[in-house]
Amino acid sequence: MRFSLSLCLSLALPSIACTDFDFSSRKYPRRLKEALPCLDYVVVGAGNAGAVVAARLSEDPAVRVLLLEEGDYSQDSGKSGTSQRKEWISKQISTPRHDYRTWAMPALTEPLNTEANPALNNRSGLLVGPVMTGKALGGSTAINIGAYTRPAPAYFDRWGLEHWGGEETTAYFRKLEDHEDINPEYGKNGPVHVERGDAQTMYSYLYEASVTMDPPLCSSSAGRLSYGLPQVYRAVQQGTRVDAYTAYLRTEAEARKDNLIVRTGARVTRIIFDESMRATGVEYIYKDPGALHFRTGVAGEDPRVGISRQREKAAHVTLQANAKREVILCAGVFFTPHLLLKSGLGPAAELEALGVPVVADLPGVGKHLMARTNVLFFFGNGSMVPEMNPFVLNNPATTDQYDLERRGPYSLGALGIYSVVKGRKSEEDDYIMFMTDVIPEVAPRMLALGCANLKVHGPGGQVLLDAFDPLEARHPRIQLNMAAAEEDRRAIRHCLRDVRDMMAEPVMANLGFSETFPTERLVDNSEKALDEWISRGYTFYSWHATSTARMGDVLDSRLRVQGGVKGLRVVDASAVPNMIEAGPMATLYMLGERAADLIKEDNQD
Repeated sequence: MRFSLSLCLSLALPSIACTDFDFSSRKYPRRLKEALPCLDYVVVGAGNAGAVVAARLSEDPAVRVLLLEEGDYSQDSGKSGTSQRKEWISKQISTPRHDYRTWAMPALTEPLNTEANPALNNRSGLLVGPVMTGKALGGSTAINIGAYTRPAPAYFDRWGLEHWGGEETTAYFRKLEDHEDINPEYGKNGPVHVERGDAQTMYSYLYEASVTMDPPLCSSSAGRLSYGLPQVYRAVQQGTRVDAYTAYLRTEAEARKDNLIVRTGARVTRIIFDESMRATGVEYIYKDPGALHFRTGVAGEDPRVGISRQREKAAHVTLQANAKREVILCAGVFFTPHLLLKSGLGPAAELEALGVPVVADLPGVGKHLMARTNVLFFFGNGSMVPEMNPFVLNNPATTDQYDLERRGPYSLGALGIYSVVKGRKSEEDDYIMFMTDVIPEVAPRMLALGCANLKVHGPGGQVLLDAFDPLEARHPRIQLNMAAAEEDRRAIRHCLRDVRDMMAEPVMANLGFSETFPTERLVDNSEKALDEWISRGYTFYSWHATSTARMGDVLDSRLRVQGGVKGLRVVDASAVPNMIEAGPMATLYMLGERAADLIKEDNQD
């Protein structure tokens, strides 16, 4: 097929320029240095919010957008038929039940280390669970469990920020949703399909137990209260994962617009500023010329655009992309503040001590890291529940059912319940309860019921530059500081007691379940014992973190970086003022939708 696109071509550190290139000819364009600058926006990160922003900004055919993503893969990577490996990786992304597999795949995740957590017996690194970010088109939406949960509108009202009230944010949730729920509060015909899918057998038993308790559990979904634990809504359609790539970038690719270029294998290392403190572009390391992912969705065909003939064979090259209007950071709660700090935006005294030239003194960059704490109880011997049987997932009939019908266990993520639960007594805190069958292949007939604090209190953690190599280190230092506040531990204690009460209901006891870890003999329901379990037991990072470059501090309410900086915004979990009172995915989609409209308003010619 022959077609032409208007491409941005970058040389090693001159600005990106624009010229016409005929993909079918595989010829380099001539007179690159004389081509005129073409980019309006550079978006860093093709994840939960970045994919939304790039797709929405490119709706105007006169606007040129470059989207940079470090990851190489998407659900469509294997469609060209050039690589069995690509095909296999794409299948892991698209299959909901393979969520746990993707977490162990370096091709799709960027593992991060954490420092000692005082409230968790000074555990660090893997001892507080794997801390990772998604590294793919779609970002973490390509590897997460896919739970689609909205906070109550009142949560956004409490932000106290213009443009972000409950009524306004609800309208943007409706814009993005294609929701199976008939309630008019949910949207239809949006890009993100939401459904419950096939119900796990385990769910019906837990629901019955949650409503027969005295008093019953009361859940909150987008502010609506109901008795019992609802089955989780998922970003799944006909048994296939819906992520930010399939919802936003794939549809844009099918439209074959020539004003949005998605470049994979690109790790941004620095923001570039002019003398007036305007962000004019970014510097990035381009890993592999074969990683350019064209707008048509065809992977693996790269004319080595942007690399001079002399450097054509280099494994890595450093390039620069310039933006006439704005640079938009969507690199996530850890990498966005890291990029800001490396570029000279942050606490001036800390930057100067590390020898980093200061562009703007912004004390809040990297601070106020809000990280949710997950704590598990394990229940075993569920011999009567099919999903607890390790042979079910390993049965060829189960695989065939998914491959042919997109139904059965593989069509669902391992998370059957993820719900905000109201305190059963007036003095008790709200919390999050979730249920997973863990990994039947590894822990047969084992059920995990988890508890998490809904809110995060106290100062939170922080993201810092590496003191030994602040400008070149690939990863930041991360101090999660989870479970530091008594309010957070108290909410988890209430949840753990409710879990035990629910599992003691006759419907669960009759299935043969009993607590296997830690057991009430070792950890009773006293405050002291439960706090000890939170500190030393099966406690881990939730992958829900926010607020490291938050609105009302580092950013204004239009997501613009403050401190005299111009042309730079942050649109990801970093920007959220406090812990999202639900799973983060739905809120970050909404954030991207709202941000795109704000950016359009501020750049009207």
